[in-house]
Amino acid sequence: MPSTTVHPIAALTPELEAVLKEDTDRRLRNLIAANIKTRYARSSSQLSDFFLAINDKDLQNDESVLSDFHRLVPPTDYESYRPYMIMFNSRPCKLSEVEDMLAPGLPLYISLSSATSGKQCKQFAKYFMIPPSPNLSPFPVGVTSVVFTFAYRDPVEVVTDSGEVVARIPICNGSTGIARTQNNWTIETDDSRMVSIIPGHTAPWATGFIIHHRSFLLIHALFSLANTSLEGFYTIFVTVFMDMVHRIEEEWATLISSIRNGTIPDFEQIDHVRPYLQTRGGQMNFST
Repeated sequence: MPSTTVHPIAALTPELEAVLKEDTDRRLRNLIAANIKTRYARSSSQLSDFFLAINDKDLQNDESVLSDFHRLVPPTDYESYRPYMIMFNSRPCKLSEVEDMLAPGLPLYISLSSATSGKQCKQFAKYFMIPPSPNLSPFPVGVTSVVFTFAYRDPVEVVTDSGEVVARIPICNGSTGIARTQNNWTIETDDSRMVSIIPGHTAPWATGFIIHHRSFLLIHALFSLANTSLEGFYTIFVTVFMDMVHRIEEEWATLISSIRNGTIPDFEQIDHVRPYLQTRGGQMNFST
């Protein structure tokens, strides 16, 4: 069969360029209209000129709004948002002080950066719901080993002036927050899912709460190797899969023995989830 040469498109056609511009402008208008009344928009020095320029304009129909945005809104870095994010670390975290901070309402979760620069993790408030997903894995395969964490730090408890808790906002990795919001997995309902296995996956949901990295990989590997219908792995980074392969090589004999006996090995720091990984008879939990 002759090979086919694919030539990348160097430029959009005028028709596609017009569609892209229309869609971009529409999204930008909607974002401006939704966020212009937030605390950040009203008080940030980076947005003060833009705020004054559009104060009396029709945000959806006035053509000058978009040109004002491009002309008056400068590039920003994390330092411009840090004073606003710090408010979520206040204890108590009062609703009257954090509502409508960076977008309307309260964040669904607070995402953490990887801190690869060697400094502390940066925090990012995430407000918008990701469209629901029927499966964590985006690939068209059957049974998948989803090597995923659902763990989070102590949540931010937002309280009214009278002390009533109105929201508990998890602080977690971005991928964890996306998965939780896509599937409506609130932290208040975690206990109801611990023993279950999502259809098409291999390990109990509680596996995602193992913090110890080596044990996290080995327990996922254990359930993956034990499932003869496994077709694929889903990890956020390929290095996670590579690490898993190395851990499997190190603990091959233990993993095979445990699968043969149907028991959970004594890996480090898994006692808090062990009751969910095995049945009352001490056997591996393969329930769905």
